[in-house]
Amino acid sequence: MLAVRLSCKTFHSVTKTQQFWYSRVSQLIKTHYVSPPEENLEEYNVDELEQWVRRRCRARDAFADPRLHFNEQTLNLEDYDLLGAERASLNSKLIPGGRWLLIGHPPAIVHFIDLDSPDPTPRLLFDFSEVDDEIHEVDSEEVESFNFSIWIDRGSPRLSFRLAFSLLTYVSRIYLSQVDLVGHGANATLVASNIAILRNPNMEMQPMCTALNDSYVVQVWNLNGDVSDTRFGVYDYRQALSCGDYLMSESDERPIVVIVFENDMEFIHKDIFAMSDIKSHSLSVYEIGPSASLNLLHRVDVYTPLWSTVRWTPGASILIMMDVDRTELRGVVIPHDSKNPPTIVVLGRCNGGKSSEYRLGTRAFVVEGKVHEIFSYDWDFHSPVNHERTLTSRRVDFSAYLLPFDEDIGRFLAYTSEMQLVINDII
Repeated sequence: MLAVRLSCKTFHSVTKTQQFWYSRVSQLIKTHYVSPPEENLEEYNVDELEQWVRRRCRARDAFADPRLHFNEQTLNLEDYDLLGAERASLNSKLIPGGRWLLIGHPPAIVHFIDLDSPDPTPRLLFDFSEVDDEIHEVDSEEVESFNFSIWIDRGSPRLSFRLAFSLLTYVSRIYLSQVDLVGHGANATLVASNIAILRNPNMEMQPMCTALNDSYVVQVWNLNGDVSDTRFGVYDYRQALSCGDYLMSESDERPIVVIVFENDMEFIHKDIFAMSDIKSHSLSVYEIGPSASLNLLHRVDVYTPLWSTVRWTPGASILIMMDVDRTELRGVVIPHDSKNPPTIVVLGRCNGGKSSEYRLGTRAFVVEGKVHEIFSYDWDFHSPVNHERTLTSRRVDFSAYLLPFDEDIGRFLAYTSEMQLVINDII
């Protein structure tokens, strides 16, 4: 594009208009499934729009290169007040787009890091003990389990999401907060506010996974640690927004027997959510109806426990899975129109080890080992079934425990045993 600009003044002038870059952004979202910008397009100037597009195109080009090169930055988390939590007790999520990392740790605290900052530093997003006196004196060692989930408001012109923090100690809670992006560009930050507390009086129920949208929290529990003895709760938390409190009861539970793990359940569109069930080897798509009833819309046999997170695109949500032998890669397309069933696209075959750890993304996945292997691929909803296509890998040495990554900008995060966060950015 730079060469064409230099040789054609007319094209150069066209590329200096916002409309030109609006169309480039739209094309990346629709055809390559990248996450939308975190601010309204009208808030960006031409140079900022061009930088946004170039960064994502550069990552796509780099994945096609036989050799991947990374810029590495290390952040020592022990230098910050994270309550001395060990790596295993840290729960982190990378917001789609790759800029914001959320880190949860006991008893009920969430920090965030702006990974695009030249000096990335953990900052407090919310301490839920400040809104619940019953856990104000809870020590980290007293926490039996915790996790958190997010739901991104796709109707908002700026990054905005709900966060559900599930805690089990001598009390059982789900804390809900609203998180919004404020400010512009490099000066933007995240601001959170408490909106509701869901209290569970049944201390025998241990949370397994949680999902939420702007109306409901759905949660799978097991009884006394037995994953085969599960309860499924649907909680309409809108009734708690005025008073801030919601008492869970048996009337909220549904007789669905499933075996799921964390991140195996997520809202797709409006009140439709998808859930994988290890027991039945299936992907089930449910819709929440009147009085928080559950309607099974679709069930797809998948015979695999290995999933990516769900990625939203206009018109459908998609995820990636491996077959049970970890040799065949498949894409699952879940239309937002509930009348249309999910479809499966076979993307190709790979030679990753069956005993290795896998990190799956929408257009790339990583096989962890002494030397990590990155596989990348292009596909769309209408890709032909291709059992014979062999995916080739690129070997990289991150020398650390790999976390979720963002393929849009080519950012891979890792933790070391010394509590260091390593940020690897494709160059």
